[in-house]
Amino acid sequence: MAVVFTVLMVMAGIYALFKWPIPTLAVLGVLIVIGKSGENKNGGTAPTTAPPPAKPKEPSSPIKPQAQPTAAVRRCEGRDYEARLLRARTESFKIITMQGEAKAAADILSKASGNVYHVTMTSCECEDFKKGHTPCKHMIYFALHTGRYAQMERPIPRYGYSRTNREGKTVPIYWDYASQPTGVGYTNLYQYSVTGKLEGVSEKTGKPTSRKKTVTVNAISDTDAVAAAQELGLVPPFKVEIMDIVPSEGQYGYLHGAEIPYPYLANAADVGALLTRYEDENDHQCPRYLFNMATKYRVRVSHFQEPESVITCIWDGVPDERKPAMFCYAVYCQETGHPFGHAPIESDAPEFAGFVPTKKQLEYIQQRPLGPDDTRHAGAARAGGCEKPIRREHDLEKEFPRRAHHHSGREQRHRPCQPPY
Repeated sequence: MAVVFTVLMVMAGIYALFKWPIPTLAVLGVLIVIGKSGENKNGGTAPTTAPPPAKPKEPSSPIKPQAQPTAAVRRCEGRDYEARLLRARTESFKIITMQGEAKAAADILSKASGNVYHVTMTSCECEDFKKGHTPCKHMIYFALHTGRYAQMERPIPRYGYSRTNREGKTVPIYWDYASQPTGVGYTNLYQYSVTGKLEGVSEKTGKPTSRKKTVTVNAISDTDAVAAAQELGLVPPFKVEIMDIVPSEGQYGYLHGAEIPYPYLANAADVGALLTRYEDENDHQCPRYLFNMATKYRVRVSHFQEPESVITCIWDGVPDERKPAMFCYAVYCQETGHPFGHAPIESDAPEFAGFVPTKKQLEYIQQRPLGPDDTRHAGAARAGGCEKPIRREHDLEKEFPRRAHHHSGREQRHRPCQPPY
């Protein structure tokens, strides 16, 4: 088609040249002058070389291999969520309105900015959620304060972790000890701040008094926290707030440096337990009966703790007035060959409560909680109600080891056990 068009144009030009020779030659002259001026203006003719040919595409494989991300990459990917979780647990928020009995949505005030956001489990009005469409700090705060702990827990994938790190040390794997959070953390109890009234009588005037007092108790729920406060003499009205003890930056840095996997909802006690296991290279499972015993005495422990550490916490958490009975119970367990916390007779049985030590014996018990290394104290325990006599001198610190709190230049990794009240 292009050839035919060219031939027709040539024939038309020849016809015009013979028919109107002078006008045709004038037009051709003008066109030639215009073309020459254009070449001079541009500094020469345009290059006529063709661009280099494109490289041929390599044949693609029908299935591209997917490389497994390393542990370091997974930690970096999870840092954004970790940062949002920490902000949700440490910044100041307030739920203004809760919509519906199912608690499907809420209006949350950010006290730092003064903004109010409408939040659900799947959306938020803040800019952070609009940009990434991932759970923001407001959504996490909403979930944690409506009991949706498991939905916000994002455990690190279990593949890619070995039992030893690059230094050759044993790494504790937290899901061996507990897989689901019991709240904001993996402890048997949580710390609550309970404010109530403490009634009494004025020593000066003899008139009844009623003053506000705030106590810290270990409990499993708001109702249990109120019951614990009433045991301490507080009366209503009560104000109950759960205390979230967030791990420190130093603890998080230690976890990352030692390549220890950890759940995102871990609290300071959980992280301290994992770090203690790592330093001790102790992978012993803590039996359920020790956790039950700790709960009975309102002693807060982590499900990640070593059994020896849980026993120590129980002893430290028992009130001083109950330590003689607990000491007698430990002697009974030792002599009958039963594990501490798993004997036929309960630790608060009358047989042990009847043990009344002398002042010197009491000082010994308080200074060396479970070390009756001579028969005099064993005889005193037997006289107070322990049925089995002690036939040998034995150091019960195997059952109640006195742990030193570990320190390092980076961070104190093991927090001392908190007393029950």
